[in-house]
Amino acid sequence: MNSTSARTAHRAGRHLGLSPKEFELLKYLMENAGEVVTRQMLLLHVWKLSFDPQTNVIDVNLVRLRRKLEDGAAPSCLETVRGTGYRLRAVPEALHSPVM
Repeated sequence: MNSTSARTAHRAGRHLGLSPKEFELLKYLMENAGEVVTRQMLLLHVWKLSFDPQTNVIDVNLVRLRRKLEDGAAPSCLETVRGTGYRLRAVPEALHSPVM
């Protein structure tokens, strides 16, 4: 379960301990669950940039988020769609939509 006001997220009963940017990234991926999200979309909606700064900021944050989401026995839910972007396969039952 996630809470956008408290900016917390849990999966399979454990607290994920996300940074503010990781939380925003997860929130955006959850809002677009099942859809491919491009790097440009992430830059615009998560980082509020209308240009590519030519850094690995997206990669670094996705690696950290993926590690936290998949720690333990929980199955993988964040997938890289080669040459296109990223997709949260589905909102896992233990990871619910943010509470607005």
